[in-house]
Amino acid sequence: MMVKIGMREYTIMYDDLEADNDRRGCTYPQKGIIRIDPNLPDALKQITIFHEIMHAVADYVGIDSDEKYTEEEFITHIAPTLLQTIKENNLFVMVKNNYILQAK
Repeated sequence: MMVKIGMREYTIMYDDLEADNDRRGCTYPQKGIIRIDPNLPDALKQITIFHEIMHAVADYVGIDSDEKYTEEEFITHIAPTLLQTIKENNLFVMVKNNYILQAK
């Protein structure tokens, strides 16, 4: 499954992440890849996919994990790109119809 975030495209794939310190998912912005643990229950897969999409959005808008942001600053930075991502990828429809779970 492909997700467009800003001008970048990410491939969402299921991949065993046991060696990655109990992570449920992982985002690699430079590679355009989001990896999701295939062993998660479906509801947790959906949450994890959105969690990782949020990491990709934060990276796209330049949110720095070392920087301290107020809640308002963070939301102001991320909201436009998150909304664009939801619209361009029909993410609400995908969740409703369980298409979001059909990654590679």
